[in-house]
Amino acid sequence: MAEWALVPEHLWESSQDDIVAWLDADASHIRFIRAEVDAYIAGACGQFKISGWIHPALRFWAERAMMLLEHVLDEWEQRTFAVEPGRYAERLAATRAVIAAAPEPPSEFRLPMYEAAPGA
Repeated sequence: MAEWALVPEHLWESSQDDIVAWLDADASHIRFIRAEVDAYIAGACGQFKISGWIHPALRFWAERAMMLLEHVLDEWEQRTFAVEPGRYAERLAATRAVIAAAPEPPSEFRLPMYEAAPGA
């Protein structure tokens, strides 16, 4: 997705103000970020459906995407498009329940770089 250059990678770790400024800078930015939000969430749910588990990195990306949707995009869309507040609440709750139900991957699929350090 990084090669598509739709959403700058640093934006995912930016402040709410920086994300809002990026959204305000171009009308197409909301489509770009919503596409990435959807892709991260769909990726995690799809992996759970297919394999029965979610890799920790993919789980993190999905949870980060849901937080962005809930705490930044929902508010921005209310201000920009005068939509009802909390319109994602039910879908987010259902999706969080699905992701929370997914176990960690079996040991043979765990990458050492994502494992906790010994003694941590």
